[in-house]
Amino acid sequence: MTLVSAAEAATAGGALLVMAIIVPVVGALTAFICGGRWTERIALASMLIGLAIVIAILLAPSGAVHRSSICSAPGRRRSA
Repeated sequence: MTLVSAAEAATAGGALLVMAIIVPVVGALTAFICGGRWTERIALASMLIGLAIVIAILLAPSGAVHRSSICSAPGRRRSA
């Protein structure tokens, strides 16, 4: 079992997760500021960018943290 530091685990897909939150917020604020016909275009663009981010998150390699290290805390042994 290999334990990975929190910094290494957080940076593996952290930028994509932040973008998944930031893009809809920025899109909504931009659509509100621009208004009119631009609202539909901005909403469509932010949805497409959000879909691309979701696909990138799903396709990102998930080997940063070993699954067994998530399930058990270090120093504790599983009872049989």
